[in-house]
Amino acid sequence: GVPGWVMALGAAVVLAVVVGVAVLIGPSITGRSTEPNTSIPPPASVVTAAVSPDVPTALSSPSGNVMVDVPVGSVAAAMEISYSAIEVDEVPERPRGYTLTDKVFDLSLSGVDGQPPGGATDLEAPLTVTVTIDTRDVALAGGDPSRLVIQHRHYGEGWEPLETSVDFASSRATAQVHRLSLFALAVRDAEQQVTT
Repeated sequence: GVPGWVMALGAAVVLAVVVGVAVLIGPSITGRSTEPNTSIPPPASVVTAAVSPDVPTALSSPSGNVMVDVPVGSVAAAMEISYSAIEVDEVPERPRGYTLTDKVFDLSLSGVDGQPPGGATDLEAPLTVTVTIDTRDVALAGGDPSRLVIQHRHYGEGWEPLETSVDFASSRATAQVHRLSLFALAVRDAEQQVTT
């Protein structure tokens, strides 16, 4: 057989290698870094896509929870459409009788020649805005799809509830949009009556 001291020496070498490797890469395994904390930048909250009168365009938010479909004929000339995520606490005025979800965003059109974006923009034909619904939204709505509404805030005019189609099976709320500016998925308060 193998002498005992050879086995002991072999075990000591293996142990030393394991300890050495653990010390070398330990911080990345344990998550304890000796480097100063480096923060990972958040994903971009702005997305831009080129749109033209004769080509359909689809724009998706960085998180994928907002999709904008721009059909042929929606714009009169080549432009850019921009999506910007908005923090709920940055919303200047809340829609009365509604609670905003965390899905608040601004859509704007700008010219490709550097024309400044922003402000309400009329479209030649409506766009389709689809917002993904999550379990928090369903809970806020008390499981009632008719209480989930995509709201549109016209600059200087306040909020307008859009005719919203809600499908819990596909987890989507969809509305046709004729003007761009600030949008939000909102939940109608239980005591509010639906006006038709």
